[in-house]
Amino acid sequence: MRPRIFLLGVALAAALVGGSRAASAGDVRPLSHDGALRLAAERNLSLLVSNMERARLGAAAEAARRPYLPELLVETAGRNLAGDKQGAVDATARLSYTSPYGQSLTATATTTAGVAGNPEAQSALSIELSQALLRGGYQPGGAADLRQADLDVKIAREQFRAQLNTLLSSVDRAYWNLAFARADVEVRRRSLDRARSQFDETRENIKRGLLAPGEIYIVEENVVNFEDAMSRAEENLALARSALRRLLVLPLDATVEATSSIDASAVAEPNEADSIGVAVTRSPAVLVARLAADRARVGVDADERRGLPQLDAFGSLGLAAGRDANALPVPGDPRVRAGLRFSFPFSRGPDAARVRRARTEYAQRSLQIQDAEVDATTAVRDAATRIRARRARLELAVRLVDLAQKKLDVQRDKYKSGLATLPDVVRFQRDLDTATTNELRARVDVLTARTDLLTARGDLHEVLKVSVR
Repeated sequence: MRPRIFLLGVALAAALVGGSRAASAGDVRPLSHDGALRLAAERNLSLLVSNMERARLGAAAEAARRPYLPELLVETAGRNLAGDKQGAVDATARLSYTSPYGQSLTATATTTAGVAGNPEAQSALSIELSQALLRGGYQPGGAADLRQADLDVKIAREQFRAQLNTLLSSVDRAYWNLAFARADVEVRRRSLDRARSQFDETRENIKRGLLAPGEIYIVEENVVNFEDAMSRAEENLALARSALRRLLVLPLDATVEATSSIDASAVAEPNEADSIGVAVTRSPAVLVARLAADRARVGVDADERRGLPQLDAFGSLGLAAGRDANALPVPGDPRVRAGLRFSFPFSRGPDAARVRRARTEYAQRSLQIQDAEVDATTAVRDAATRIRARRARLELAVRLVDLAQKKLDVQRDKYKSGLATLPDVVRFQRDLDTATTNELRARVDVLTARTDLLTARGDLHEVLKVSVR
């Protein structure tokens, strides 16, 4: 099954790259916010590589079980078959098995049949069973390699979750940046159109003698300023499209359009205390640290076991029957053996050093758990602080837009009545444009702050309903 997953991954990567090259020019991709996130989870190549790494480690975990599988050996050989009276055929079958917990079983059956007039016929069966009592024995050091391989798979899964959350957070930010850039272009375009209309109106009033000729420079400067702002907004829009297009692995000439509105009013703020609890228990970084500590703990147990002397209990049973080349019977009495096997090294220095190294690694991993928990807690608190502050700034930004619009309306009325000058109207128009842009940015900041909080919690993909198997 896993080779199929690998091949599917390679095929998907090739299809994505090929599809990006073969796409038609001017391809327009309208995307909702949820649609962009799903597309990123399906198409992002870095995420695909990480998923393949999970499949690779899963295969490695299965391969680690190879030394502990039963194995059957069958051997057939002939001797002196060229018409010799001693010719015979030997057949041997051996079944061997070694468990991860120090048990070893070997069963051997041998049969000899004479040929070319040779009456020899023998058969033998031997069974030997041994159990390691110290080095390589039962828990806690047994099956360390298998347990560590399984933990590697779990660590890779959590690392994949972390990368998925990071990707979704990046796509979320890139999407709202694109939506903001698009809205900002519209604001700048309306301002530029208004400035050009004002320029034409002023030029006409100068021709009629209603305004002094020098007034044209004021409105012309206004047009130039808005053209500059428009150019910067279009540049930001192009860069925002490029950033989102790269994350979604879309064709280079595709025009990405964000269709979701920048609405921060429906954003629910998760409870800070609950979010800290989620982060400490479910954050991928915290879980990776805990699994790494578990893996190091298994290594300590295994190295302590390897440093022990070898003491094995064993027993064997052998049976033989038949007749030899002189047609004499071969005794078939059973042969039973049982005992202990003991060995120890002359120096325990290397074994003791290996245990010290394993214990030091375990101490390191244990400290990393605390560090990861502190990081997760701090990230959640910082994100919650940013949400509260940005919500407050959004409310202020909305009020400033309303005030800027009212101020502009008053100045226009005063200008029509001759109580205000044209520069005053131009200045208040710029204030309104700035306030409108600031409000848009404040909305985006609230949306991205919530995403940052969910990323810090570690369950962004779950909230967005992107599952990880």
